[in-house]
Amino acid sequence: MTGEGHQSRWNISRRYLRGAWVAFKAGDLERSLCLFTQAHDLGDDNTSCHGRAHLGRALIELRQHRVHDAAVDLMLAMLAVLSSPPRRLRGVRGSGYGTVRPVNPDFGNQTSALGITDGGQY
Repeated sequence: MTGEGHQSRWNISRRYLRGAWVAFKAGDLERSLCLFTQAHDLGDDNTSCHGRAHLGRALIELRQHRVHDAAVDLMLAMLAVLSSPPRRLRGVRGSGYGTVRPVNPDFGNQTSALGITDGGQY
């Protein structure tokens, strides 16, 4: 049920997740939050990428004393198991029943510009 486009998008999402954790450990919370959000947007129809992105966001929000936002992201991480597979089966991305968003073919160049060069599997 997954195509070549899904796999490459999920691999890029995993690279963003790795970059987000590196930024988090370095203390750069804003960059880490941005990378977790981008990983979420790319992997919203993959249960693992979707859930891990929400968990990372929740951890950062707790560090920033935004407890309500962290609780919402924690809940969304738990619900990723229920929300991601139907999105993949319907062929939609994001929150709704819209059409599939196109993937930017130059996305690989953007990841190298961010310093995320590891192309291996997570």
